[in-house]
Amino acid sequence: MSGDDHLNFWRASIDLLTQWKLDEQLIRLLDMASQSETKERVLDIGIVDAGLIELAAQNGCVLITQDERTLAERAWTDGIECRLVKQLIPPV
Repeated sequence: MSGDDHLNFWRASIDLLTQWKLDEQLIRLLDMASQSETKERVLDIGIVDAGLIELAAQNGCVLITQDERTLAERAWTDGIECRLVKQLIPPV
């Protein structure tokens, strides 16, 4: 993915959050470290994606991502509802 793709994804994400009146949530690293399942996720897919899955699980949220290979795959495996951006936003 190029810098322009990242920028376009960023802008679309911010527009969507604003339009849907959503706000991000935060998770503490110490909380993640105290949970064995989360620690396992961190080792498998990294701290950012593991944190997103943990937030979705804690808040009963649907994850929205373009990362089908890592984040979505692990979320689905862990029973977390996840939707791909390409399913929600038609291509331009």
